[in-house]
Amino acid sequence: MGRNVSILPGCTIRGEKNIIIGNDVGIGLYAELYASIEEDTGFLEIGDKTTLNSHVMLNADIKGEIRIGKNVLIGPNVVFRASNHSFERRDMIIRQQGHKPGRIIVGDDVWIGANAVIGAGSVVNKDVASYTIVGGVPARPIGKRSFTERDLN
Repeated sequence: MGRNVSILPGCTIRGEKNIIIGNDVGIGLYAELYASIEEDTGFLEIGDKTTLNSHVMLNADIKGEIRIGKNVLIGPNVVFRASNHSFERRDMIIRQQGHKPGRIIVGDDVWIGANAVIGAGSVVNKDVASYTIVGGVPARPIGKRSFTERDLN
């Protein structure tokens, strides 16, 4: 865990040996952070100056991987799930078919609005180009962030 990390009450953190939290990170009320409790089987990384609002779930358990970049804002009630249930076999109930691990990578300087679902059965199901605004189910580009050199200073 980095310096100056704020974790508000009601948070659940499981698999802490497979979780890295950067500097100046804020984690809101009742957020949930999950990585595997077994070594090298599910990994979660949160970059510097990232803020998770209340009721955010980042679930990298069951061999999943979630990497959140720097300067990311994640709105309330957002869910990331880095693995999905296997369901191909019709002769076996879903509960017995196991899981398929996956990766979710969020770059730097990203805002994910309230109630978004990222991962298994996701709303965002493809890579999104830098500074692109997406919305809908499935997510489609609806705009681009624009800025000038002056905005970067």
